[in-house]
Order: sequence, then structure tokens, then C-alpha cells
Amino acid sequence: MLAEAGRLRLYLCLVNYGEVIYISERKGGRPAAEEAIRIVDALPVEVVPADRNLTFAAAHIKAHHPLSYADAFAVALAQQLDAVIVTGDPEFKERGGDSAHRVVGIATENIEAFYGSQTA
Repeated sequence: MLAEAGRLRLYLCLVNYGEVIYISERKGGRPAAEEAIRIVDALPVEVVPADRNLTFAAAHIKAHHPLSYADAFAVALAQQLDAVIVTGDPEFKERGGDSAHRVVGIATENIEAFYGSQTA
């Protein structure tokens, strides 16, 4: 795997990590949430806290684009790191992701094209 070999860096906003946990618990109870934590913690992923700058950037994105607040954190982090978003979230597919809706590239310059200028 590229990330394990140090050739690819993976990041996960703490807000989105929380999303993984609550969705897992909602679907399979506390044991499923604990398993999700074990799985994510074993991955070569850097968990990034939602600091003041990231939170304000996510709020700005949410104010101008029709996406969930948690998704706004993923977009803000991707913008901050000039990175792509890797997701299984169907909302991203609806906005133009690939057919498997797992990989969505979002560069700072094309956020408007990706989301349009609508608000949600």
C-alpha cells in the first residue's frame, strides 16, 4: 500500500472520524463502533483536529455550498492540504464523484464548479 510505504499521506479530520464512529454505532451498536475505531487506528492515517482555522473554513464552505457540515470539514481539510478526498459518501458521488463514489478530487480553484454557488 502506498501509504504504508510512505509514498502517500492520508489524513482524516477528527470530525469525520466521529462520523465514522456514530454511523458504525447506529448500524451495529457499540461493538461496531469499537471495531471501527480499531480499524481506523490501525490505518496509516493522520487524524487532524478541528482547530479554529479549519472550523472557520468549514463554516465558510457550509455557508455557500449544499453539503453537510461534516462534509464541509473534509472539503476544508482537502483545500488546506491541497489534497483529494477519498470517501464512500454518496453525497460526493451526487456532486460529481466517480462511479464507485470513493475518490473525489477537490482543488481549491474548482470548489465552485464542484458545488456550484447554492447554499444548503
